Amino acid sequence: MAENNKYPLVSVICLCWNHEKYINQCFSSIFEQTYNNIEIIFIDNNSTDNSYQIGLSLLQKSAISYKTIKRNGNFSISNNLNTALNECSGTYVMCISTDDWLTNDSIKLKVNFLESNLDYAMVYTSGYYYYQNINLVKDFIIDTPFHGKVFKELLKCNFVFAIGVLMRTESVINVGKYNENINIEDWYMWLKLSQKYKIGYLDKKLAYYRIHSSNSSSNIKRMMQNEVLILSEYKDYPEAKLGIRNTKRRYLQLSFFQLLNLLPFYKSFNKIVKSIKQSGNN
Repeated sequence: MAENNKYPLVSVICLCWNHEKYINQCFSSIFEQTYNNIEIIFIDNNSTDNSYQIGLSLLQKSAISYKTIKRNGNFSISNNLNTALNECSGTYVMCISTDDWLTNDSIKLKVNFLESNLDYAMVYTSGYYYYQNINLVKDFIIDTPFHGKVFKELLKCNFVFAIGVLMRTESVINVGKYNENINIEDWYMWLKLSQKYKIGYLDKKLAYYRIHSSNSSSNIKRMMQNEVLILSEYKDYPEAKLGIRNTKRRYLQLSFFQLLNLLPFYKSFNKIVKSIKQSGNN
């Protein structure tokens, strides 16, 4: 759809890698948005399954404007996002992995916020975790949802629920787009934006993050190393030093629970939980 003053265009970058099982749910959640001036930039990172073909077929059958990018090799998330950004025409941009999905009012509420708060570069919300293996939905808990000038708080901890964040495209370009040497591309972007602009928060649950064995965030050691790498760029800030300590402590805790999950009695406990859950759905 064309850009207009009343309903500014939103570009939704949909990044895919081997999501043939999930892409229909993601795309359907975009097709069903209550906000109707949307374009999809569908970028497939050289999937080895039928993700691209399924995604293309869904787009062709929809009434939504779209562009597709089929990569011939595997590229980093940051490289894919920068490639897709070059194709975006919208005033606003949202990035979503095609194994996640949105509530149907997600885009409308966020556009309304940014249209009413012109000095804000992005807006985030709360949402849900969906545990694929046990078919369980849990609330994402934000202990303190910081709002406004949040840069120093973001150095201490990445508190932003990344799914469905809406950003001003111009602001993303102004801070230099995504750093392709950084693997935690979202937190790095939040930091760059929050150094220069205000960040908004809506106290609503407007997206779902699917947790499964193929998530890129499942490698705990690599994630910790990348968080420390990001914070090292801000080493002159005391908050960054605190952030490094918080990162190391958090990943020690996660490593413990990951190790615990390998123990036979804990596996048996998880099987029982899954059985109870399935019985409740019958």
